Amino acid sequence: MCLVMIQALQFNACNGLRLNGLHHVNSPRNHISIESCSYATLYQLQINSPKDSPNTDGIDISNSTHVRIINSTISTGKFPSFCFICCTVINLSFSSNMN
Repeated sequence: MCLVMIQALQFNACNGLRLNGLHHVNSPRNHISIESCSYATLYQLQINSPKDSPNTDGIDISNSTHVRIINSTISTGKFPSFCFICCTVINLSFSSNMN
């Protein structure tokens, strides 16, 4: 039997995406995926997973431009995973729950 685990939120080809005040806890895979988006702003996000969670990437960003992440915290089980390419990051904190 093959289990397919999906991310909590996935956005494709969005222009002007705004996410504000979301709190994600223990997603089965990555928490948020941003793909082929432009001018996205993610503000005051809290992403948390326990240390024994498998493959819990915080935010995966691909083929996107002008992505801003502001005043957010990412604390995931595997390691603080994040893509910095084509992003503006303001007051973002990471922590790892590996200990």
